[in-house]
Amino acid sequence: MIAMDIDGTALRPDSTVSPRLVALVARLLAEGVSLVLASGRGPFGVLPVQSLLGLLGQPAVCSNGAVVVQSHVPSQQPQVAQGRPWKVLASHVFDPNPVAAALRREMPEVLFAAEIETGEFVVTGSFPAGEITAPKRLLEAGEKLPDRAVRLVARMPGMGVPDFAEHVLNAQLQDVNAFVGWTAWLDVAPAGVNKGTGLTELAQCLGIPDNGTIAFGDGLNDLEMISWAHFGVAMADGPKDLLAAADAHTSSASDDGVAAVLAALAEHYQIP
Repeated sequence: MIAMDIDGTALRPDSTVSPRLVALVARLLAEGVSLVLASGRGPFGVLPVQSLLGLLGQPAVCSNGAVVVQSHVPSQQPQVAQGRPWKVLASHVFDPNPVAAALRREMPEVLFAAEIETGEFVVTGSFPAGEITAPKRLLEAGEKLPDRAVRLVARMPGMGVPDFAEHVLNAQLQDVNAFVGWTAWLDVAPAGVNKGTGLTELAQCLGIPDNGTIAFGDGLNDLEMISWAHFGVAMADGPKDLLAAADAHTSSASDDGVAAVLAALAEHYQIP
């Protein structure tokens, strides 16, 4: 099983995928290799990238491991719950309200988006355009966040990442897994849940042995996934902790780093 992060790994900075990567994905799928996207994105954000890569019909680890789904090929016209083109294989929830309260004490103007099990978001205000692309509902005055969420996003548009990270640290979040992104964006997952645990669940479901796993990533939320994989590959522009944990490094997404490694694997195993 080959697992790939999306943003900064499978996707280039302009949100496109390289034709070379698409061709290699098709070759590997034809040989029965499982290729899985593992992302902080929810299912609504993951499926369009599956489509770009030719991976519709494959499983995916979403929301930093809190949701594992099996997507469907549109032509198969599956009977899916509430019309969503995926089946949930596993999910983990938590109450985001204590986390939100702690962060709000540090940053009174912070925005929140709670992702629920159906993939939709409940938001406390307007996020910058394009950041929350899934269906969403604005929280009403006096209404608290839903008490069952698979992910909580905290966002402070206009704040620098170092200041934001310091505020998050000062909030002393308890019993959750939290990751600061490349902007003033925080992803919060249930305690003990990450991409590595999501992939472990999926590998067990598919009967894939521990030594049959490869993972690619570029961010700190990929650290557990890179450590989990039998062969973990970090993108060259990843943070130093990720680079130190990886078994190998490859070039950045701009330079088609994932495709370079997959091409070498295809050649080594003589995949046509």
